[in-house]
Amino acid sequence: MSPLIVTSTGRRKRGSDTGTAFRQQILRPFLAQYLKDDAPKADIASVNAFVTGENAWRMLDVWPSSCRWSPANRSNTASRFRR
Repeated sequence: MSPLIVTSTGRRKRGSDTGTAFRQQILRPFLAQYLKDDAPKADIASVNAFVTGENAWRMLDVWPSSCRWSPANRSNTASRFRR
C-alpha cells in the first residue's frame, strides 16, 4: 500500500506504490536468482532503504551509511562503556 498524502485543500491522494516497486525491483530479482535455474545474478544492493520524505529508494553498501566497523573502533567503543 502506498502512503496517503492529505493536501492543504483536504484532498487525498496516494504517493508512489512502494509495495509494488519493492516486489518488482528488489524481491522478484532476488527470488529468481536463488529459486530459478539459470537466472541472472540479481543486481541488488546490500541495503535497500526507502526514504519516506523523498519518496525514493536508496541502494547502500552498509547500514547505517556513516558507520564503518573496524577492530580499532570496537576497542574505543568498549572503553566508553566500562565503569
